[in-house]
Amino acid sequence: HEQEERRVRREQHAAHDQRHSRRVRVRPRALVTLASAKGLVSTDLLGGSDPYVRLETGLFRGNTAAQHATCDPIWEEQFEIPFLLTDPSTSLLRLTIYDHDLTSGDDFLGTATLDLRALTDIETAINLRLLPRGDVEDAGAEPRGTLHLRGMVLRNGPVPTVDPAAVRAAATDAHRIVGDAFVALTRPGEDNAALTAHELAAGLRAVLERLGPLEAP
Repeated sequence: HEQEERRVRREQHAAHDQRHSRRVRVRPRALVTLASAKGLVSTDLLGGSDPYVRLETGLFRGNTAAQHATCDPIWEEQFEIPFLLTDPSTSLLRLTIYDHDLTSGDDFLGTATLDLRALTDIETAINLRLLPRGDVEDAGAEPRGTLHLRGMVLRNGPVPTVDPAAVRAAATDAHRIVGDAFVALTRPGEDNAALTAHELAAGLRAVLERLGPLEAP
């Protein structure tokens, strides 16, 4: 009778899992192309600057190459940037332009921010107004110029399928293994803690190996 009830429950769970099967997607990635900038501040005595862009999020950091003696640089450099939909510190891309200087520290030229979560899977041209430090609009400040870029989200990576039935079966096996280990440890007159711990670890390891690697969204 007990076995029949277990069979019925398994069939019910399987039917439920089939109706509510879910997929866990890999971490999204943004493909950002730093195209150019226009109207940057001139910092060199002879005019122009040697500008480069620094890209920063909570998960990524990168630089473009510096362009020589220009306030209208063209980079056309691509960056693939991972981010998390649930963590703004990884999805807010800080773009800061500096003037490269070999003799002194690099000079700040302007900054802008791009929210990677706003990108789609269609490449889009984006123009960002460069701001002084602190992202504060100042009507009296010297114009900082405009940063031109293109961006899109890459969604063509592998999408591992999570089988709810396999997860449920693995959880059931793990529950049984832990229960058997508890019974063995509490059985009077036997000192087999080391053996039980070894069997418990081996059993749980086998359960995890059956599930395989799963990547959270």
